[in-house]
Amino acid sequence: MAGEPGRFFHQSPRRRWGAWEVYEEDAMNLRFSGEQSPATLTDTDTDVVVSRIDFRTDGDTFFLDYLWTNPEFRGQGHAREMVDHFSAFVQTRGGRITPICGVARAMMQGDARYTDVLHVGLRPR
Repeated sequence: MAGEPGRFFHQSPRRRWGAWEVYEEDAMNLRFSGEQSPATLTDTDTDVVVSRIDFRTDGDTFFLDYLWTNPEFRGQGHAREMVDHFSAFVQTRGGRITPICGVARAMMQGDARYTDVLHVGLRPR
């Protein structure tokens, strides 16, 4: 499925913090799918949704209504990873993002990497 529009494969390390040590678990194989709402980031081994974005479109505008991360996977950077994939997905379609979700808006406005994909009035200063 590599190269299929709207799907990206990669590996994401998971870390567990123990009382005495930090150790690496096996990497998760994640798949992004954004052809329709909700866009999802799914663990391909277990088919569990790790993170998702609810969105709607109007022309070339993608309204990012809601960003969610499965409680089991919070604190591991998956929300940022989801926004990164969604931004790349929107850019390949020549679109712009208007984040309605407060968390996504703060994340995107605070990072210059999203300047090209945010609507002009929302870009970082």
